[in-house]
Amino acid sequence: MEQYKGKYPVLKDTVRIKRFPNFCWIIELISDCNRAIAPIEAFLLVNCTGEWSYRQLCYLLGETYSLEAETAKDIASKTLEALKTCILWLDKPQKVEGIYSPSDFIYRTRPGALATQERCDTPCELLLSLTNLCNFKCIYCFNASGQEKTVEIETDKWIHLIRQAGEMGVLKCTLTGGEPMLYKGFYTILEELVRFHIMPYICTNGSLIDPEVVRTFQTLGIRAVQISMDSAVPDIHHKLTATNNSFSKVVQGIEHLTAAGIAVNVKTVLTPHNLKNIQHLIALCNRIGVRKLTLDRFDVSSCGRGGSGLLISEQQMAEVKSLILADKNRIANNMEVVATSTAQKWNTKEDIVFCGAFRRSMVVLPNGDVSVCEKLMDVPEMTVGNISRDSLYDIWTSSRIADILSPPKDRLDDVCKGCGHLEKCGTGCFAIKYFLGQSPFSTDPRCFMASKVNNPYAKL
Repeated sequence: MEQYKGKYPVLKDTVRIKRFPNFCWIIELISDCNRAIAPIEAFLLVNCTGEWSYRQLCYLLGETYSLEAETAKDIASKTLEALKTCILWLDKPQKVEGIYSPSDFIYRTRPGALATQERCDTPCELLLSLTNLCNFKCIYCFNASGQEKTVEIETDKWIHLIRQAGEMGVLKCTLTGGEPMLYKGFYTILEELVRFHIMPYICTNGSLIDPEVVRTFQTLGIRAVQISMDSAVPDIHHKLTATNNSFSKVVQGIEHLTAAGIAVNVKTVLTPHNLKNIQHLIALCNRIGVRKLTLDRFDVSSCGRGGSGLLISEQQMAEVKSLILADKNRIANNMEVVATSTAQKWNTKEDIVFCGAFRRSMVVLPNGDVSVCEKLMDVPEMTVGNISRDSLYDIWTSSRIADILSPPKDRLDDVCKGCGHLEKCGTGCFAIKYFLGQSPFSTDPRCFMASKVNNPYAKL
């Protein structure tokens, strides 16, 4: 940590930390850091207030936990390096008021506790799908947004949920849809999230963002917005979104946000239609000040648009990652480019994707239903309560969630029953299995233990 000698770390205001009995959970809004940390690491971070130098923090850590100087320095350096996206470094001391009391993170945990295998006592994150309405009709949309599908709950129901979430210490709330900005109570919901110190994260197509919207975002203290943009070529963008003349509005929306200092994360869905133009997209995002570009693969959904013909192969994904490496030296403005590393064919245990649904997070659909996933809209078996009639606490502690996360063994395929990864994997993605017409508790079709019959991933 020689590069930080004589400098003063500050925890970013886009960071939230939550205490649990055996671990803490941290979320950083812009970098999408979302992980378990040890209480001693949380203690170190909340003491990053700009008044202590790195050397002083090491001393504070050692004195508080009765550690040898070298041990304290080793813990501090590893923590600050692993969580570097959560920290700013000042050249001189400057006291920055934080929202945490360091003493709250001095406590004992159960020996041998594995945070990654534990379900949180209360949710860390909510995703509110406010509406199915959308002014785009993207050909890959996983919930086929465009037209209203169900009776949408009123704004006061969302406000009541947010107040409960604030009391339960929810850290982050993602607003999505459809196009969330088309929901009539959108700004009221934003205001309430800010009032309860829950970080709002807006996922939008960007076409409705103008200077007046940006001024409102600034007034509310919005720090980051995710915008969907799938190509730098207007014709391809229009084909993928099934719109006309929308590309320029999306680009202008991004420019308005970046000019105002609001971080923009662009999310791109990779399909055979836009693979050849990824370098153009990287160049455009870099030029207009995008903070992070995430390239994600299309995935099938039982209630979405697009079938297996929109999937891309592992080889094609590898080529995308090679393009990113080739462009690395040409990317300026600290823009980060990330291609999802999760495998669509699980060849080894390292490929298994562990979903956080109902373990750390919860999804609420436009009609108030609480579901495992947006991709499972109108699937009663995957629905646990409705916020119009059930409290957030009652939903989170419902026995129905326990049945989903830990189903009876007689519902499982033989290969899953004896699998050592079942506790974390939970049989994999329910949405993919519904798309294939399989039992939600059958083996994930991507898994190396799965049947190859009717499996769109087998040939990838």
